[in-house]
Amino acid sequence: MNQYRIYYEFAAYCIIWIGIHTLRYFQIIISYLNDYLTDFITTPALITTFFILRKMFFPDYNITRIHWCWLFMVTVYVSILCEFIGPKYLQIGVADNLDILCYFMGAATYYLYNGKRLRNGLLYRHA
Repeated sequence: MNQYRIYYEFAAYCIIWIGIHTLRYFQIIISYLNDYLTDFITTPALITTFFILRKMFFPDYNITRIHWCWLFMVTVYVSILCEFIGPKYLQIGVADNLDILCYFMGAATYYLYNGKRLRNGLLYRHA
């Protein structure tokens, strides 16, 4: 695995997010991109952030893959937080079942793209 690939992935998520919000700022609305692309990249961006923070604070603990159960739990947590709790207490969010589907599709895509060398256990420590 390329040691810098995780940074490229994170940069790509940030560029997509900034691009979508720039389009929103200039009131250029592309329906599916504006509504669902940011939700699609939410879970992969969170997991990538986890790996970057892990690399910064625990450089000797080299986790390179994530188990699908852990990814599922993160996705459920994000769905509950962003689609049920957030809209109830914040005035800026709206609960949408398609957003939840996008969170899970993003997690599945992340797992298919990054989950090839998975071993038994919650996280796989690559030697």
